[in-house]
Amino acid sequence: MAQHASNQAVKTVYTAGYEGESIDTFFEKLLKAGVQRLVDVRYNAISRKYGFSKGKLRQLCEKRNIDYVHLRQLGIPSSQRKSLKTVADYQELMREYERSILPKVSDVRREALQLVQELPSVLVCFEADVDYCHRGRLAEAFSSEAAMSVVHLR
Repeated sequence: MAQHASNQAVKTVYTAGYEGESIDTFFEKLLKAGVQRLVDVRYNAISRKYGFSKGKLRQLCEKRNIDYVHLRQLGIPSSQRKSLKTVADYQELMREYERSILPKVSDVRREALQLVQELPSVLVCFEADVDYCHRGRLAEAFSSEAAMSVVHLR
């Protein structure tokens, strides 16, 4: 199991999207950054892309000594993502995520914050560009609440 990272002066929360990446490239990036826990923040942890559906992703994490946690409540339901077409649509969805979803799931958010403080962790979702993904907003909330630095892995 991964070692505790309590000796870090400033803790970091990483984010990563797997859009356009192979599973091998994705894990290379995580391992290079020293990630020891993957926090899957997709509402639906399914993917047509090999290795990124919940069961297979968990299995591949275990082989690499990375803890896997899926926190569905921190995701955005697909029904809210269906009509996104413009940058303005995405920006409004991200604002709505901060205003509406995050306050409703404060217990799960606290659980996630504790998880990312315990071990070097990455918040994972699909989108490559963090500006189009809620994981960036979640990471910024953690940064504000716990003085964590945020690194978006590319």
